[in-house]
Amino acid sequence: MMESKPYVISEDLETAGSYVEQGQLDNFRDTLVADLESIGKTVDWVSFSAIKNGIQKLVKGTNLPILTLDNRYLDADGVDASFGMSRAVSRDLEDAGYDPRVGYVGETEQLDRIKQQLSGQEVVVVDDVLFSGENISWTIDKLAQIDVRVAAIVGGVVIGEAAHLLAERGVELEYVRSYEDVDDEVCERDFAFVYGSGRKLTGEQATALYFDPQYGKPAQWASIPQESTISFFEKNLDRNRSLLSGSVRLGDIGNFLGYDSDLTVEENITIAASRYQ
Repeated sequence: MMESKPYVISEDLETAGSYVEQGQLDNFRDTLVADLESIGKTVDWVSFSAIKNGIQKLVKGTNLPILTLDNRYLDADGVDASFGMSRAVSRDLEDAGYDPRVGYVGETEQLDRIKQQLSGQEVVVVDDVLFSGENISWTIDKLAQIDVRVAAIVGGVVIGEAAHLLAERGVELEYVRSYEDVDDEVCERDFAFVYGSGRKLTGEQATALYFDPQYGKPAQWASIPQESTISFFEKNLDRNRSLLSGSVRLGDIGNFLGYDSDLTVEENITIAASRYQ
């Protein structure tokens, strides 16, 4: 019998904000794993501490400037520059290339800042997850245009496809955890109503949630079987009820396609839960 590919989840909700009930994290994680296993997933969990401590240990071995693509796993005093870009979609959920992460200025302004700081230098680039390698390859090319050469990459979780692409480009790669092949790799926050969750809406300070069958694409973005997307969504809403402070205004956490930022978290979850009843 062929062994199933791992469905990898990297922890990151520790950094999601004060509206997350930290005492509920274990319940959130346990029920998420149970629901994924019930639809045939073989879940492999990568802890927040493993990624954070591993990345910090790896970057200590270099004297080169550190440029991070994700600031959740490095202390601010250990970072020389950042480049916050992510895959984006349009409002009709079609791929729209790359766009600044929520809370970041435009691509040109970010690159201008990096050029002022690091032009003519070699850098080590840090990212939490390298999946296909397309994003990191695009980043290497963008940095080359401003005379910043990527000497090495440090990754938290690295998938074989990305590792092979970087090897072909001759870029040194170090990592905390690697997988040759996976069912999928999803960051934990993409199952929650938290800042930074979801696929970025191009040109907007908003995202589309991975787990929402109407305003996201759980089958494509999180490898949830199409026939299970609605039931998984409903269970995920229940999970978020326990995880989040329900009285918090959703807009104080983030802006999500299909949700009302002026209503509370609990009000939005109640409305969303009524869609398929």
